[in-house]
Amino acid sequence: MPEEIRKPSILRGLASRLGIEPGVIAVRRWLAPAVMPVTQVDALLEESLLDFKLANLSGSGDPVVYFTVPAKKRWRLLLVKRYVTAGNSRLSIKDVARNKSFFLEDTGTAAVLHKFGRDYVLGPGWVIRMDHTENAGDMNVYMDIWYIEEDAF
Repeated sequence: MPEEIRKPSILRGLASRLGIEPGVIAVRRWLAPAVMPVTQVDALLEESLLDFKLANLSGSGDPVVYFTVPAKKRWRLLLVKRYVTAGNSRLSIKDVARNKSFFLEDTGTAAVLHKFGRDYVLGPGWVIRMDHTENAGDMNVYMDIWYIEEDAF
């Protein structure tokens, strides 16, 4: 016999994500103990986006934030391209809420194209940033990104 879903948060999340509204007739929801073909519903709600930013890296201090994941959104990075710098810099991702950073590369000046699978998932408020170079030649440094954006519940 199937088991009834007893976690209201699951039903609320599914209803919100899929835009399900209550019907006239109440339907019991069950988890069937069977293998069933499924579709990736999240893929229907994802949006593929490109963006680029220009920033001044010539100063000193905290890294320069290029991109911030909006509230209630989640990003899956596909590509990040950092352009040539005159002074040494490095690209990093930071989970601001937990104050944890991950450096994607060693310090250097060369242009680098980072290709990701679907494993680099950034939560709301996370940032993509680069270190200052302290070199006057780095007043206009570009960064390009390609990512999948979806709602975060």
